Amino acid sequence: RSLRLFSTIQEQRNRELSQGSIQKKAKKWNLRAEDLKLPPIVAFDASEVKERDFANVVSCHIDEKATYVWHSLLFKRGEHILHAPDLGSGTVKSVCLSACGNFTFLGTSKGSIEKFNMQSG
Repeated sequence: RSLRLFSTIQEQRNRELSQGSIQKKAKKWNLRAEDLKLPPIVAFDASEVKERDFANVVSCHIDEKATYVWHSLLFKRGEHILHAPDLGSGTVKSVCLSACGNFTFLGTSKGSIEKFNMQSG
């Protein structure tokens, strides 16, 4: 259960994007590392336009009310977790980045669409 970048040119460039210090947290809380990983991804989107400035990948996961942003150049999860307001028992089902790379849109199971700034969350 991870987000990976694959290179079609060189296999050595393949990388897994980090979810943080899962092994350390698992050991501290006496849990399995697998239990702390994010659920499988339902949808994701990426944009190369602003990849040097801020997080440029967004993902939504099975039965999650939030979406996560990722830095493809730093190979790690970003600082923001995007929560759709007033979601109740619904979940995020789809994500899309704008053509300019500044905004992300979340589609929810309740039928609403939410807009977030990728820099500030």
